[in-house]
Amino acid sequence: MKSFSTKGAKIAEFSNTDSGTYLQEILHDDIKTGYLMGFCEVQHCSENLMFVSASSKFKDLFIGDGFEWKSWKIKDERNDNSICVDRLREIERDMSNIAEHHLYQGADKEICISAPMLEATKNRMKNVKSYGPEVFEEASMDPLNTV
Repeated sequence: MKSFSTKGAKIAEFSNTDSGTYLQEILHDDIKTGYLMGFCEVQHCSENLMFVSASSKFKDLFIGDGFEWKSWKIKDERNDNSICVDRLREIERDMSNIAEHHLYQGADKEICISAPMLEATKNRMKNVKSYGPEVFEEASMDPLNTV
């Protein structure tokens, strides 16, 4: 069992099997995220939490508002120009922001991932239409483990 606390207040306790699920719950609760961020700042891993949080929000761009990524992908493969162009621009903008703040060398909140993982993530970014919400999935695994 892992647990984390800040200034003596126990925030969570979880095993390795349910930590990913529980972290997603925390990321969708601003108060819990704030406590976790405080803990991460003390442990010098806040950039990892910021990246995992940004990756989670990126995934949310692919759902909701009548927009379903899988149907969007099928329309694109049929060369139907009725794709939500604005949504694609939003996805590309957010993807670039995540990369600029967390992935590129010298970024203000750069995370530490292997060179092959970084290259694989850059390739996924170039092919966002194929990978969709999974663009940052592999790159999130190591930072998620350190959080």
